[in-house]
Amino acid sequence: MYNWYVVQTKNLKEFVAAKNLSNQKFEVYLPVFDKTISNKFGFKTVKTPLFPGYIFVSTKTLNSSWHKINYTRGVRKIVSFGKDISPIDKNFINYLKRLEVNGKICSSKIRNFKIGDSCKIISGIFKDKLCFINKMCSRDRIKVLLSFFGREINCMVSNSSLEPQLNA
Repeated sequence: MYNWYVVQTKNLKEFVAAKNLSNQKFEVYLPVFDKTISNKFGFKTVKTPLFPGYIFVSTKTLNSSWHKINYTRGVRKIVSFGKDISPIDKNFINYLKRLEVNGKICSSKIRNFKIGDSCKIISGIFKDKLCFINKMCSRDRIKVLLSFFGREINCMVSNSSLEPQLNA
């Protein structure tokens, strides 16, 4: 029976570690999502790890393979709790895989926004502005209400452009 383990990677080396472990015939799972970033040339979409600094590795017996995993290029260490290296629940990995569309985690399947929720816009011309969800228009489009120059403005945004705000 195979178990899944959490592996901590070196800084920004998730893809390197995943490739090197795959080359050693380990089953590796690196959940990713599309993130839109802006630079001086405009906006671009990049594939970003869902859990920065961590990947998941499946192996039958950790006793015979933990050295191979720990000494793989890009890997920092197998995550342990004290002296014990414990497997994680397979259902968690299965849940993450069910959230995938075309090999990437679909953010609209994770975020369950409701009317009245407080959010922050994370991309576009209203980046970093706080808003409130006013209406759910489609699977990916949401109408929000934001305060701009002392006026309240209704605006349509993409589901992936919003980040929930915790109420303090």
